[in-house]
Amino acid sequence: MESKRTELELLQEIANALKQKPPKLIPMALTQVEGLVRVEAIIPQFLALCSFGGAITFAIIPTIGDNTSIPYRFSPTEVRTFLSLAWLFFVFAMGFAGGGYVVVTFRHQAIKGPLESMKIPPWVLFAIAACCYCSAFIFLSLVVVAYAPAVGWVSLGFSCAFVVIAVIVLVMDLVRYRRGMSGSG
Repeated sequence: MESKRTELELLQEIANALKQKPPKLIPMALTQVEGLVRVEAIIPQFLALCSFGGAITFAIIPTIGDNTSIPYRFSPTEVRTFLSLAWLFFVFAMGFAGGGYVVVTFRHQAIKGPLESMKIPPWVLFAIAACCYCSAFIFLSLVVVAYAPAVGWVSLGFSCAFVVIAVIVLVMDLVRYRRGMSGSG
């Protein structure tokens, strides 16, 4: 009889707990220092990927002549233009990632100070680099469309989705960062 009573009490407590309003869940966020340490750890690999992508696209651009046969949709000039734009975005990504690496690693006040006065966090350079990196893949996808349309269009769709997601996350983080700065200042 005693065990049934405790079981009933336990069930009653569970029922009461379920009737109450659930506690508001607060998303777990990294502190700025933890976030910068994690970003700092991936930047060398990011720079290597951008260097590799830039070198490959730059090496392929001159091999596509005006008389080159392109099986689908685009002319050789358009394919060269897409490759050139991909190379340009790889270079932009390397520049922003390299600049961000300097800010995070050495914390130069000459660079960091103006960013903070404009309420722009130092990691925003990495976010812009990621957008440039994804944009490079948009143009590489268009090149693939010229040779294998089905694969190219799928790749283009995913690349565009990644750029849109990266931009949305960047804007949301900037808004949250600015609200935090205005609340603390």
